[in-house]
Amino acid sequence: MMKRLIILLLVLFSFNLYSQAQVVSTNDLVQTAKSTKKQRGKQPKQVEKVNTKKTEWYSTTVYMYAVSSEFGDTTVYMTDIVALDSIKLTKKYDYLAFRSDFSIQFKQYLADNYGKNLQTVAVFFDKDRKKLTKKYSKLLKRYNSEDGNSLKIITQDQFVFKAPDYNLYLDSGL
Repeated sequence: MMKRLIILLLVLFSFNLYSQAQVVSTNDLVQTAKSTKKQRGKQPKQVEKVNTKKTEWYSTTVYMYAVSSEFGDTTVYMTDIVALDSIKLTKKYDYLAFRSDFSIQFKQYLADNYGKNLQTVAVFFDKDRKKLTKKYSKLLKRYNSEDGNSLKIITQDQFVFKAPDYNLYLDSGL
């Protein structure tokens, strides 16, 4: 009998709370979100997309290196910093033309020489060697300090990036 009384009181109490609940429309939620953005003083960022087919390109010397790892594998592969001449970058954003070609080169090297077919490759580049060396040393420090990871440095004797043949791409609209 006591259990039924407690359940009945809980049902009545919850019904009372439900009936006093305020109904909020989605427009009210949007207005509240906008007002909180204004209070913080932040404006939404406008992201400008790079249309690589209509941009102007220039050739320069670029320094780059690559880092590769496989999920589930503790070995991380990293190349030395390499200087490449006549690499195309956009004038406005310094976007590297055909960045994927460089990562594919390193991925193919690892597949051919180490049997690593499922590698994820990241290519880092900069026109300034000092800035890139700073990023490089941070990654070296991170992978050397983590327990369980083994770092394998691929030297310039073993692997060097090759500049893509831009003439093949010039016909396609670059």
